[in-house]
Formats: sequence, C-alpha cells, structure tokens
Amino acid sequence: MQKIHFWPAVLLCIFTACSCAVSKMYEVNSAFKKETTLQGESTGIALSGSQVESAICYDGHLIAVINTANGKNVAVYSLAGQSVKLHETLALDAGSHDKVEFFATNREGYLCGVSVMNSSKYYGITRDMKLEDFKDVENYASKYVPFQSFTHPVALIDDLFYYVGTDQDNSYCLFSINGDATLSTVAVLSEENKSFIQHIGSRTGYQDKIIYSYTFFKKALIYDTRKGTSRTISFDVPGYQTEIDKNLRGDLLDSHSKYYGGYALSGKKIYLQDYGGTVQYPVAYNPDTVIEVFSRTGKPLDRFVLDRKGNVAVSEKDKRIFLFTYDSNSELYIYNF
Repeated sequence: MQKIHFWPAVLLCIFTACSCAVSKMYEVNSAFKKETTLQGESTGIALSGSQVESAICYDGHLIAVINTANGKNVAVYSLAGQSVKLHETLALDAGSHDKVEFFATNREGYLCGVSVMNSSKYYGITRDMKLEDFKDVENYASKYVPFQSFTHPVALIDDLFYYVGTDQDNSYCLFSINGDATLSTVAVLSEENKSFIQHIGSRTGYQDKIIYSYTFFKKALIYDTRKGTSRTISFDVPGYQTEIDKNLRGDLLDSHSKYYGGYALSGKKIYLQDYGGTVQYPVAYNPDTVIEVFSRTGKPLDRFVLDRKGNVAVSEKDKRIFLFTYDSNSELYIYNF
C-alpha cells in the first residue's frame, strides 16, 4: 500500500490561487457542426441547506451525491415520463469532507457503483435502490488503490475494475484489476517526464467504452475495453498550443483556461462537460455550462450551451440534461435537446 500523499493541500492551494483569475475561453466552435443554446425549466426541487457535489444518469435514474450538514448521502431520482421523483436516499458512512465518487458498472442487477475513498469502501446501487458492498472490489482495491487526491475509480466492466492513479514512476495511468487481483496498466495518460497533476481530468465508463477527459487540455481519450485499443480527441486551434505549453511547464496558476471535468457520459454519443474557465469552476464569473457532444469515434458533433451553471447529468435516452445549481440550496433544472 502506498502512503497517502500531501496532494490534497497542493490541490487546495491551486484552487485558491486560481479562484481570483479572469476566465477566458479559446474559440473551438469551428470544430463542431453546430452550437445549440438551451433554456432550463425548473422542476421545483430544491435541497434546503444541501449542495449537490456530482450527478449522473443511469438507466432511467438520476443519481446525485448530496453534501448535507450531517455528511454525504446519495439521492436516487426516478425519471418516469417527464416527471422527476425522489425514489430513495441512501445513507453513506461519509463525512462532509470525504471523497465520494460514482463509477459505472455492467454487473447484473446494479445501476452503478459508488465509492467512499477515505475508508476504501465500494458499493453497488441495486436496481431496487439499495446499497450493497462490492467486497471483491474492496479486497483487491485495498491492495492497489491508495487514498490519494488524484486516485479515482472509473468503472467495473466485465468484472474488470478500472481506476486512474500514479504508477511507481509517478506517471498518471489508467489501470485495470481482474478477479485474480492482477494489476495491469491499460493506458498512460501523462506525458513522459511531466507531472501527473498536469494530466488530471474526469472519467467514466459505459458498456465497452471508458472515457478520460483532461482538465488542463482540450483533449479526451476513448478506450475500448473489449478491443484493448484507445484513441484521442484533441483540438488544434489558435492559442491552444500556447496553453498546452504553459500547462506542461507547470504554470497552472498562470494558465486560466481549464477544460473538461465532471462526469462524462458515453452512450450512442459521448457527452463532455467543458468548464472553459478556472480550476475552481463553481464561481460567478465562469461561463454558463457547456456540454460538448462527440460520436463514439471522437468526431465533434454539437455544443449545448445551458443558461445556468451547475453539476450536470445527461440522459441520452430521454434527450434531457439535468442540472443541479452550485449553491448551498441546490435547485434542479431540466433541459430538453
């Protein structure tokens, strides 16, 4: 087991320093066929005294991590027809500062997985809205997956558990662990001799695809779990190479354009949330929420510009986007596309 690194303090310093920066976005619209502005409709759902940290859609359900005065829990909403109804609130043994993250799974009988990284707990959310321990994942994760700021679960697909973290050379990688607790490096996400912090990002899996999208670069990696192959989406636009060069030199505090974050979605298409602002994105001067849409092979298709800022989840089947506002009394809005 690796020792816990001091990176939480480092990340906090980066967030604090960047929060006063001026937001800017480089023009990348020309890469997409179209840009669509969407207006949100209020659901009337507001979480008094609580803030939604993240949200994701799976199989007709909207699932959110909610930070309350008493700690964190998971809310599961059913999406029957056009209505949104709270189906169940699942209590986690997680404090308000604990690291709680979703991960995708195709394990039969489950909607998705959720982890409490501080205590190395891994659960599955069942289709009848219960939390069940993923003991097998906990057993081999306890051997390989340390609690660090930049270690994240990604997916449990075909009984292979995928996560991102650093290797012995401090390279940032996508790893897999099989049922025999054998660890394999699936993809190296960072460039040689560059700090892994420069290559952090968001990640998710769905069916046979894993998507990793970079925070500091306009770039995403698509990994095919069954073929064992990967490809990269990237942009070459005026000013962007300068931004890359800055970030690779480590000038994270001087470089204000940050790109992908949140949870991506991979269905018939790929949906990535583009912050286009500072690392600390829930701030008033950041641009409204932008979701970029790609084909499963990485071809740019559409950009959705939402009229509010917040954590989003995409239901491709229902052609709806769900947005929880960032404030401490999170409100839920729906966008149809």
